[in-house]
Amino acid sequence: MDATQDDGLVGRTIDHYTIVALIGAGGQGHVYRGRDERLRRDVAIKVLRSGVPNRDARRCPTPGLIEEARTLSLLNHPNVASIYDFVKQGRREYIVMEYVAGATLREILVSGPLPACEVVRLGAQIARGLAAAHAVNVVHRDIKPTNLKITSSGKLKILDFGVAKLMPAGAIADDTACTRSMPSGVGTAPYMSPEQIRGESSDERSDIFSAGSVLYEMATGYQAFRQANFVALINAVQYEDPAPALMVNPHLPVAVARVIERAMQKDPAARYQSAAELAESFRRLMPRPPLAGQGVKPRTTAQTFAAMGA
Repeated sequence: MDATQDDGLVGRTIDHYTIVALIGAGGQGHVYRGRDERLRRDVAIKVLRSGVPNRDARRCPTPGLIEEARTLSLLNHPNVASIYDFVKQGRREYIVMEYVAGATLREILVSGPLPACEVVRLGAQIARGLAAAHAVNVVHRDIKPTNLKITSSGKLKILDFGVAKLMPAGAIADDTACTRSMPSGVGTAPYMSPEQIRGESSDERSDIFSAGSVLYEMATGYQAFRQANFVALINAVQYEDPAPALMVNPHLPVAVARVIERAMQKDPAARYQSAAELAESFRRLMPRPPLAGQGVKPRTTAQTFAAMGA
């Protein structure tokens, strides 16, 4: 069955949720817009595609959607889509989540690179959302433009924790049990960190590399790694640096380019060591509000960049 087909669920009622329309489809699962008939609100409903078993459904085995639901239940942050419910009906499992109206970052980037001020504003939100996940020992492992949604008010939400890893405190995510028939263990190759590509253990710094790849694309309009051949692609992620963002977009402030470059270092020890640190770098680039009562106009983002030698 084609992954883009609705699996025959549109129009059905699951518990007290009516499935209205298919809004997203991947290799393993579907996401539908639904209606909570009790609370009279729109929701997003995720279900594994028909014919895909609830267990061992992803490349790295996890106990079905219930594990993703438990991971999401740990998170409560404005930049992470919230979970509302977990429903099992017959042999199928459903995660009921916050419905985020808006466009994915992938849809937005079709029009080209974003202004530097938007890279900073949205990048800060990505970093804050990841920091919240990492604070409860959750590594997302699949940060990419299709998993980031922007609302009409400009708020960014991180979606899809389907391959996220819940780690014991102080540990690192063990990806070595992933299927090794493909060089890339878990995630989406153009946005994976070098250690993920190799199927090695990873931690929050892997998410930072992925975020850096997304930031590069936001700032330049191009994927950092876009080799057409898969072998060439995974080789580039591991061993080659992308063209400098400043070379691709000469109008990009130097300060922003430096943040992206540091996030995308091949060696995890050379990257930002936490998403909170990345968020702080973006905070420093944001316009500063005036002190109360002084009547001083806040600096624009452009002025902030200029003051930093951009």
